[in-house]
Amino acid sequence: LSEARTISAEVISESASDPEVLFQLGMILVQAKLYDDAAAALRMSAAARPESFEAHCNLGLTLARAGRQTEAEAELKRALALRPDSFEANSALGSVYVKQQRTGEALSRLEEALRARPKNSRVLALLGQQYLQARRFDEAIKTLSAAVRIRPKEEPVRYLLIEAYQARGRHADALTVA
Repeated sequence: LSEARTISAEVISESASDPEVLFQLGMILVQAKLYDDAAAALRMSAAARPESFEAHCNLGLTLARAGRQTEAEAELKRALALRPDSFEANSALGSVYVKQQRTGEALSRLEEALRARPKNSRVLALLGQQYLQARRFDEAIKTLSAAVRIRPKEEPVRYLLIEAYQARGRHADALTVA
């Protein structure tokens, strides 16, 4: 860890004006799960190239992994301003909103992510869970059913589908899924 930080500091001091080197350093540090160090390098890259979707998106993803949700939200919004249809940025921002219990905003971002990748089981499951939270049971059933069709052995998603059926009073369907 200390050696990685020393090398990282050397690269930053030698390449502080090269956003591509800083971006690559950030990505290497992400792979090593050194999220705070990665965020510093990616932040410098994004500052040097504010038009770079990749820098803002990866900085947002890194900050989210580090548990820094408010900062992640700001960077992911910057990324979406550059590329509004991005699956990665929309799904990550949706996840940030889920963690912040901002259901309405989470629904909006997750629906946008689903438009980009309609068969993504992770987004389907998270979106279905948010529909359930919002008491939009029919949409929850439809979305969670799609997620279960894609990944039939995913038990937590099945439990959410059972809960949605029960909330709708469709006990026989809930029993079938169980």
